[in-house]
Amino acid sequence: MLLTFICEMMMIKLALSSALPLTYTEEINDITDLILERTLQIVRSHHQEVIPIQDLDITFKPGISKPSGTIEARDGGFRGLDSIEREGDAFLIRTDENDMKLVALMRMSTMSYFYNSYSVNVNNTAQSGSLNVVIKENLVKMDLHLTTAEECAFQLTDLNIKIANNYTVQMSLMEVQPLFYQELINWACETYLTVITDTVREALFNNINQALHDLEICHFIMSPNGLADLLPKKRLDLPFFSFNLN
Repeated sequence: MLLTFICEMMMIKLALSSALPLTYTEEINDITDLILERTLQIVRSHHQEVIPIQDLDITFKPGISKPSGTIEARDGGFRGLDSIEREGDAFLIRTDENDMKLVALMRMSTMSYFYNSYSVNVNNTAQSGSLNVVIKENLVKMDLHLTTAEECAFQLTDLNIKIANNYTVQMSLMEVQPLFYQELINWACETYLTVITDTVREALFNNINQALHDLEICHFIMSPNGLADLLPKKRLDLPFFSFNLN
């Protein structure tokens, strides 16, 4: 009996001191869904259908079997912040005695971006037209940091596009060799992972933090039945888990 108790205490001590995901996945998923649902409401209220994106001036780096030249893109926009859903389980990870991190993947519906005007000079051959890129599969990784050292503070610390594929590219008035066209497609998709990543991050970052504020996440976490129970009040206290999402 004593040996069992000692083993249990050792396991608890290890759990409290290591940066491993905490359990109770269903409740953590529910909380994450609430955050994403509120975020989507805010996004819809703040943004029109199209979000402007910055102009681009790109220079190709010449190489073996690769074209050299420049691209200028103007009058661009981004569509696609109309669906945000959790992908898989969210995880609550203890990073310190008074710190936790909520990590989740968000699946976003078809995104697209366009430039109404662009000009390309490939191997001294100039072309101009419009560009439209549609990416059908998007996963965005979200890290939320929670600290209760002095007072509850919950802040988005990281937001990055992790997966973006299954795409289609439409370029008008393009008459270049297939090899060069593939290079332009690659450029278009790389553009998504740079400029559009920044656009998505900017559009979502403040809105997610606003959602945390609107939902009074800190109040919920610090309540007797909230996520604060995941952090023992004293170092040697046994953790007691209780959730009330109603």
